[in-house]
Parts: sequence; C-alpha cells; structure tokens
Amino acid sequence: MVSYNRLVEMFKGLIGLEISEGAIANIFSRASAPFAADAERIDAEIRAAPVIASDETSARVEGQTCWQWVFGSATAVAHRIAASRGKAVVNGFLEGAEPEVWVSDRLGAQMNHAKAHQVCLAHLLRDTRYAIEAGDKRFAPGFKFLLKRAFAIGRRKANLADSTLLACQRDLERRLVRLLAIEPIPRPASSSGAASKNAGTSCSSSLPAAMCRPPIISPNGACVLR
Repeated sequence: MVSYNRLVEMFKGLIGLEISEGAIANIFSRASAPFAADAERIDAEIRAAPVIASDETSARVEGQTCWQWVFGSATAVAHRIAASRGKAVVNGFLEGAEPEVWVSDRLGAQMNHAKAHQVCLAHLLRDTRYAIEAGDKRFAPGFKFLLKRAFAIGRRKANLADSTLLACQRDLERRLVRLLAIEPIPRPASSSGAASKNAGTSCSSSLPAAMCRPPIISPNGACVLR
C-alpha cells in the first residue's frame, strides 16, 4: 500500500508530475467502477484455480493496524485489506470454493481451506535460516539443502520428463525421511534446573514445528510437509 502523500512524492520525483492528494483521490473515485469490475473477474479466476497461495501482512490504514491479504493462482493475484487476521477473511474471499491445494504458512486462519495443504516453501526456508542462526547444526543445514534442491528442480520442471520428475520426487522423499529420522537435541534445563516439558518429545526449540511432522504427497505429486 502507498499513501496519497507518498504517491504525490513519487509522481513528482519519478516523472516530474505535480499533483495534489485531492486530485489523486478524484482519479481513484472515477476509476472505482471499472476497477471493481476487473477485481471481480480476478477474484473469480482465482477461486476457480486448483491451487491457491495466500499470505498476509500488517498494514497501517488511517492510523489503525489492519491486514493486507493476498490470494494468488498461476494466472492472477488479488489483494484485500481487512481489519481481521482471522479465518473469516479467507472464507469471505473463497465464497464456498474449495481448491485442490492451499499454499500458505501454518497460521491457523490459513488452514483447512482446501482438500490438501502445502506449507509455503519460502516460509520454511526462512525458518530454516533462523534455526541455523540459532545454532542448529543437525537438522536445519540438511533441510535447507533439500529445499534449495527442490526449488532448483521446480525451476526446471517444464523441461523435465515425467520419469525424471518422478525420480527427483523419490530422491527428495528419501532425503526428507533421513532428515526426519535425526534425533532432536533435548532442550536444556531452565535456570531453575527444571527440564523442559517438551524435552525428548519434540523438536529442538530452534526448529519450526512443521519440520518435525511426517511428509505427505500433494495431489500435484510434490513431497510436502503438513
């Protein structure tokens, strides 16, 4: 989102156009009807897509903290500004549609909107980097390699034969199974001497919970974490 004040500065600095905030507001007002029509078309295109990706981030609107939601398919992207970060925003956008796969982080509001859920690999890579920075040397480095290998295969997917893709999938699955077999390091005892309640039963505190769950195979054949 860009404020009217910032738009004034951008127009003047980038193309030498001096325009007031009021003039920009009037332009948006006159264009609202055609914009709304195109927005409806974009929304319908995304709802009909078999795979939808979604994310949300905070945004300041008139001094209030709101949320900018994004919903995307292979061919279109829609944005929403909402006061809520809750599941109702997603439900309102989908209007009853149920895609084959929903791609997102593991925020509760992003769950259970499709027949299958794929954790956003970009989020996993970011969390893996956090784990490495926090000192994990057992699981995270190997998992980072696995993710980057999957990204590289994805970029070449259009040029690979089905048999090659299947071989790549099986290789990634074997690597992931080996990684998940690594025993986590128990969390150290607290300063009071009491051991963590989760020690020995969960992943190291530096690792995201999604990394400790068994893999599943999504409808598109990709090996994912749930």
